[in-house]
Amino acid sequence: MIIFDAASVLYIAQFLDSHKIHLNGNVYFDDRQRKRLVLNVERIYEDFDVSGMFMNVLSGYKLLFADAELRLSIRDSTIEFYDNAVTQFTSQELEDEVAAWVHAEVNEYMF
Repeated sequence: MIIFDAASVLYIAQFLDSHKIHLNGNVYFDDRQRKRLVLNVERIYEDFDVSGMFMNVLSGYKLLFADAELRLSIRDSTIEFYDNAVTQFTSQELEDEVAAWVHAEVNEYMF
């Protein structure tokens, strides 16, 4: 079992990608709130047009979890974490959202 955190995430992503290891529930990312099971590691490429020829350069890695996604940029050493958890509207928030759409109208000066 491997458990890693943000300090070593780039090294682990490169290791998992280069060795084509099957992730059978043995690799976890610790984000200091909970440990997330790594489902897949994908490469992120940037495409360039250089003098009429296309090049794609490895720019980072994407680690996929069951309920989140982590993107690592090699070029500027940034980490972006996207939580896919869906939050439920309360009934009052839903009523306010619907009321905002119902009361929206087209400005007469727009046409």
